[in-house]
Amino acid sequence: QQSVPSYEQSQTTVNPITSEQSYIENILRLNRGKKAKFHVTVPGSEKWQDRVFEGIVEQSGRDHIIVSNPTTGEWYLILMIYVTLSSFALIKISFVAFLAKLIIGNLILRIVFELTLIMLELASDVKAIRKKK
Repeated sequence: QQSVPSYEQSQTTVNPITSEQSYIENILRLNRGKKAKFHVTVPGSEKWQDRVFEGIVEQSGRDHIIVSNPTTGEWYLILMIYVTLSSFALIKISFVAFLAKLIIGNLILRIVFELTLIMLELASDVKAIRKKK
């Protein structure tokens, strides 16, 4: 006898080819909720030739991106086929604060590194002194 699959079983069947995500989809998924700029070109259209949409990445799919602009309150549905360039805001603080953090962070790492080397040198000297006794 053949058993008829239940509704739950038929819903959980996943086709690995269609569930696979592309590289672009992964980038958009990782940047969901972040500020982004999308440069869009629609060929053969004067009005939509070179447009830039700026806002927060709300959702993305295989063929589209949904972007909201909090300053204007507008939402955009952008087809991936027309996107020519995407850029994401990775630095969420001011440039001066970013540089200060970068410089101070490197200084702290260098000091910790130097102190570690000094401690290792002292430990080896102590071992050498103990061997001579």
